[in-house]
Amino acid sequence: MLITMARRTLILKLYEQFTQFLCRCPALESAWDEERAQANWSYLETRLGVAKRKIPAVVARCPQLLLVSIWGRLELMVISLEGVGAERKHLATMVTSFPHTLLHSVEEKLCPLLACLQDAGIKEQQLAKVLTQCPRLLSYSIDQKLKPTITFFQSLGLTKTDMGRMLTICPNILGYNLDNRLRPSVEYLKSIGILDTDLRKLLTFFPNILIRKAEVSFKPILEHLHEVGFTSEQVTSIVAKYPPVLTRSIQNSVQPKLDFLVETMGRHLEEVVEFPAFFGCSLRKTIAPRHRRLGDQASACSLVSMLACSGAKFNERFGLGWA
Repeated sequence: MLITMARRTLILKLYEQFTQFLCRCPALESAWDEERAQANWSYLETRLGVAKRKIPAVVARCPQLLLVSIWGRLELMVISLEGVGAERKHLATMVTSFPHTLLHSVEEKLCPLLACLQDAGIKEQQLAKVLTQCPRLLSYSIDQKLKPTITFFQSLGLTKTDMGRMLTICPNILGYNLDNRLRPSVEYLKSIGILDTDLRKLLTFFPNILIRKAEVSFKPILEHLHEVGFTSEQVTSIVAKYPPVLTRSIQNSVQPKLDFLVETMGRHLEEVVEFPAFFGCSLRKTIAPRHRRLGDQASACSLVSMLACSGAKFNERFGLGWA
């Protein structure tokens, strides 16, 4: 009984927070149905699994959730999302991040969107994952926003398989402005010498890179690599082989690793050109410990043989026991 009363008190407290918000919205207040609102409030928690503490924020962002019919609107979308593989935890995530998810029409928005995504290359079993990551896709115009962006990527040579992989990794890339963000980022990468084949690999496996502003994210790291001694050709090669270098912090990642490479390991910058994934290895957890454990063997092995393997493989390769 104590647990029940405590839970009831919490629900009432959260509910009061929303009714205070409602008082500031006369248009909503005129459509208010107390019984329906309470049922919908409970529905968000019991049916969808939205955390109690998050419900006030959810309904404050989308008050209509408490005004529409559960069976006439909300449940129809929920059942449809479950039909493509969305689980209860997925539904809670969608509604928490984009409360308007459940208000969209299944026939007019969800079904056409699913068809568009599958036509683009996303596999049916990945649809729930994509919508969970970016439920806001439901709000975009297919003809005016999604299709032009998809067509742009296809014009860069991405196959249907490539597109499916890219959009599964980063579905929110479809939400970025084509002319102000995506196209300029592609053009910037081409301007530094990235070939079409390497660009397709970047888009397919590291699409998150493209949503960054080129002048803000790409330019500083590229200029820094030039300043420390890499030639333009070497910088292009590094980016082509290991695109995530464009997202690394100069101060906290790139420069400390280069300092360790030259000053402690006694190696040359050219070795990084051969193995640019060096920038993706942890200095504290991988590079420094393995260099130390190799001792006199360190100078005789390449960065690839030292770092491009698991801990177990490293020990086996160099005849070392566990640290």
